[in-house]
Amino acid sequence: MNKMRYLHKTPEEQLIDLSLKEPTLLMMSPLAQIFQYIGISLPKCWIGIRMPTDKLKEPLHSVRHCNDYKIPGDLDIIGGHLSDGIPSDYIVGIEIKRFRYLYSPDNRAWVVKNPDSYGREQARGYSVFGFNKIMLCHFVVAEPIDHQDYNPWLLNASIIADGMQAVKKKRIKIKLCDPFGYCIIGWSQVSFKDPLYAGSFRGPEIIKSTPENHFLADINFKYVQKALLQQVQRKLKELNSDSLPIILRF
Repeated sequence: MNKMRYLHKTPEEQLIDLSLKEPTLLMMSPLAQIFQYIGISLPKCWIGIRMPTDKLKEPLHSVRHCNDYKIPGDLDIIGGHLSDGIPSDYIVGIEIKRFRYLYSPDNRAWVVKNPDSYGREQARGYSVFGFNKIMLCHFVVAEPIDHQDYNPWLLNASIIADGMQAVKKKRIKIKLCDPFGYCIIGWSQVSFKDPLYAGSFRGPEIIKSTPENHFLADINFKYVQKALLQQVQRKLKELNSDSLPIILRF
């Protein structure tokens, strides 16, 4: 029975976990470039995966404007500087949404299967947690294809490039006033092969630059940031790891 893990069938949350499974993969992946782009240098940093926001609701109650933003149930990827085991107050967040690039039923054209949402509202919600910079990232994955006349690595890398172009043509409604940047990453895979060892990344392609979070001017949001960093500090003590970057799974 084939139990191969295919990216186009992998749930969004598992796709995040898979992309950060190994520190060596992270160092070579476009995610490392995104972190560097928004001000976090690897490997001397911590990276958190899917932090629940329910424990951060209390400090949010005293913050103005929060009702104008959709608060996500969890924060997909967060990260920050680390010095002598202590996280700094410069922190960033990345909201991940997946696009699947699949054959249409008649096999004559490609279609892009949309996620439940483009992630714009969730990415806006990150701003109230005191992040310095925020990125909305669309991960494009495709059904691997075999063809007797083409090298499978080159063919599937080409398919991902087509998929990224298809996503851009959908004209995602990201606004200049949105408090986050926007980029696209492609991840290809060869049939019957583990994507960690038989696949390739493409990008990140930065579509919108990342502004400074305008809420940082409001001192009240520092309380929310402090509560978030306390959760990170607790997790760092539990993990007690010297391997950098430190990956925290909440």
